[in-house]
Amino acid sequence: MELRKSLSTSTKKAPSLFALVTVVTAIFLLIMFWNNQQESEPLEIVDQMPTLIGGINALASEVKYPEIARKDQIEGRVIVQFTVDKNGYVRDPVVVLGIGGGCDEEAIRVITEHATFKPGVHQGRVVPVKMAIPLTFKLPSQGDDLAEEVLKFVDQMPELIGGISTLASNMKYPEIARKDQIEGRVIVRFIVDKEGNVRDASITKGIGGGCDEEAIRVITEHATFKPGIHQGEAVPVEMQMPVVFKLGPDSV
Repeated sequence: MELRKSLSTSTKKAPSLFALVTVVTAIFLLIMFWNNQQESEPLEIVDQMPTLIGGINALASEVKYPEIARKDQIEGRVIVQFTVDKNGYVRDPVVVLGIGGGCDEEAIRVITEHATFKPGVHQGRVVPVKMAIPLTFKLPSQGDDLAEEVLKFVDQMPELIGGISTLASNMKYPEIARKDQIEGRVIVRFIVDKEGNVRDASITKGIGGGCDEEAIRVITEHATFKPGIHQGEAVPVEMQMPVVFKLGPDSV
């Protein structure tokens, strides 16, 4: 009789124990699912935002100006929003501010194909982060360089290709200066642009007799430089250069 009661009690407890285990397992799975959802949900504010590898200039160099935009003279800024995943890759890009003419699609292409990031970090863990990047579309024009800041002191000054002897070999002594025995040194101020070309040449100290104009001509037509570098980038630099005019056996 006692054995029968014991078996009956055990039989009643078994379903209760099974139900308890089922509930605990379900709760555990729900917590795991919730944690996974939290980890995969992109954040907007984190302790350390993703860092674009190569910088914005690396992306700009990959942009191909759309023909429609070029034809219609479309310029402006396209803002693309996207998620940087835990591996540093871009996913789910979308244009939040566009300008049309094919520029929106080109911005998406460049960011999708060429943007790689150092992932974002929050509370010591790598996390997906939602962010946005602007890409500027601007057609080249002669006025672009003029709008840039021209520096006088840079990390690496422009270097004259071929040296001063290249300029001397291309100089023609002006007839008026030769006739009037004019000699001396002409100082020319100019800007070396980011491509190493000379522009905006002017005389800061002249000697007349056509020498000033000849110095301008030689530097403008024959001087080419390795561009100046500042903080790792080519920049326009203002320089001065003396051009010597001397008659006689040693004249140029």
